[in-house]
Amino acid sequence: MGFENGSRTTISCSQEGRLWSHLIAYDMSEWVEWCHKVGDKLIDHSISTREPFNNLIVPKFMTERPALVPLAIEWGTSFFEPHEDEINISISGETAPFYDTRLDLISHTDSDPIRFRVTTGTQSATYELQFGERGVDYVPIGLDVADVSIRRRRGSLTEWFRKDSPIVFFADGSTLADHHLYTPPDIASRAPYPVERIVAWDWTGVDLKVESQTHARRADSIQRRVILDLLSSATNPAWDVVFDDDANEAADIVAIRSEGNRIIVHFYHCKYAHGEAPGARVGDLYEVCGQAQRSIRWKNSVSKLFRHLRQREEARVRRIGVTRFDRGDAAKLAELNRLARQVSTEFKVFIVQPGISKAEVSKSQLDLLAATELYFKDTSSIDLIVISSP
Repeated sequence: MGFENGSRTTISCSQEGRLWSHLIAYDMSEWVEWCHKVGDKLIDHSISTREPFNNLIVPKFMTERPALVPLAIEWGTSFFEPHEDEINISISGETAPFYDTRLDLISHTDSDPIRFRVTTGTQSATYELQFGERGVDYVPIGLDVADVSIRRRRGSLTEWFRKDSPIVFFADGSTLADHHLYTPPDIASRAPYPVERIVAWDWTGVDLKVESQTHARRADSIQRRVILDLLSSATNPAWDVVFDDDANEAADIVAIRSEGNRIIVHFYHCKYAHGEAPGARVGDLYEVCGQAQRSIRWKNSVSKLFRHLRQREEARVRRIGVTRFDRGDAAKLAELNRLARQVSTEFKVFIVQPGISKAEVSKSQLDLLAATELYFKDTSSIDLIVISSP
């Protein structure tokens, strides 16, 4: 199991020489095309039979907490197989659809217990990853617990996570899932993120401690500053849709346009500064790098991304009567969704953190950005762009 050209793939073989994959061929031509691709590899003598093993990730069964900084926690794969409106999360009598539920880490250190919070609006429940001889368990801290219903199946969140664990992303590029830690083999030789690729913006008039524009569209927020840049007449080609997906987001801002025979999707992840002025604090990047890593799951679920945005718009309008569209509307989103079924879709991910000073950026910050970019490249072939202060 792995990734090829930015998509998940499997390839298996037996000692007798049979090869197969868990991919689905929807017609004979797809199967023939796969056969040709596999055949080309088999007869290419320039391909080393040892090199793949040098990059193999060997999972390590975890009986104690790894001394690593967690960046983010993501729902297990079973939560993304049904449609989002087929999943409900309930806490203390309050039920929310999956697309309006948050899952967030509580702290980012290499030694504190790894705890996360599930939020359904006004209610929340806190859980802790507890390590032992049998691996990892997900134990509620406090009286409030979350229940999950998927279609006709219902159970506690702990029960669900025992069957399909969440994924925890760490600062060094490792991930924890199903009791095992997966660590990339090239950590020691990884090059830092190039300073020259960081894009420095002027943040005059913006409060670096105010992240979200909220439904009031705060002019002094980081998110609003990015949106105004996307809406600018100087942006060419212009975006067809600029969407505020803050809170339980695919990204804080999702920008979409059609361009030739492609659909272009840009994800912008914004984070406030932890200090009064831009600097070299690695803590400014922990959460936003984790959020960015979580967003790439939408690359292989483009139709679900459009459905997610539509549901988020309907839920907010129903709740407070304010749209999430800063450009475009539901009709334009539906038009782009139909087009996306016929053409290719290209993604880019942006980390927006004015708390970083490009002039003073630290090696720890650059190493963390490099680990995040490597994850994008290896799993999805997505480019990472960083926007900072000068």
